[in-house]
Amino acid sequence: MRRSTLLYLLPVLAAAPLAAQAFEGTVMMRMPVGGTALTDAKYMIKGDKIAAIMTMGPGAGPMAGKEMRMITDRTTMTMTMLIPIEMAGMKGMKQVIDLRKAAAAHTKTPVEAKALGTSDVVAGYKCDNFEITDGKRVSTLCITRELGTFIYPSGGMMGRGGGDAPAWVTAMRDHPGFPLRVSDHDGKVIMEVTGVKKGNVPSDTFEIPEGYSDMGSMMGGRGGGAR
Repeated sequence: MRRSTLLYLLPVLAAAPLAAQAFEGTVMMRMPVGGTALTDAKYMIKGDKIAAIMTMGPGAGPMAGKEMRMITDRTTMTMTMLIPIEMAGMKGMKQVIDLRKAAAAHTKTPVEAKALGTSDVVAGYKCDNFEITDGKRVSTLCITRELGTFIYPSGGMMGRGGGDAPAWVTAMRDHPGFPLRVSDHDGKVIMEVTGVKKGNVPSDTFEIPEGYSDMGSMMGGRGGGAR
């Protein structure tokens, strides 16, 4: 796996204020992961910590069907990616990414976000509709501000094939929140929240488990925002 595919993170996460999240609980979603087919994913949010857990899709090669986990700490502005590639008796690899460095290295593609003045209710939460224009491509995004901050895991693993995050992700830098639904130019839903469960999230959800080899040390600490 190329190391560069791990560094395409949601720019708004690094740009957002460090205030604690008001929402605590689990958000269930359907989104493209490691392929074009929609896959179940969940985001577990507690204060300044977020755990994104998803099953890799058929386009993820040897990782297809395995669980990918990303643990973000907004107080230290780091994300630890746990990559389920078993090797040399280890459970997999881990990479710690400095989100400030990753955001600084990200080239922002010009994107126009237009508030449509309409709203919808998705999974029981009201969201505001935006039209996102990226060149000739137009998509629609519905954002709520009741669920804290969303993180976009990795451009290479989300099935785009390229490095840059989708236009709607870039648009959220100026309109922070949590996307409840994203539709492409044909009106096809490409990501949608299917359920929200408020309540206590155990603190050990955000602990880094043993048995993962440090990818940064394996690569000699070279490059980007990894530590």
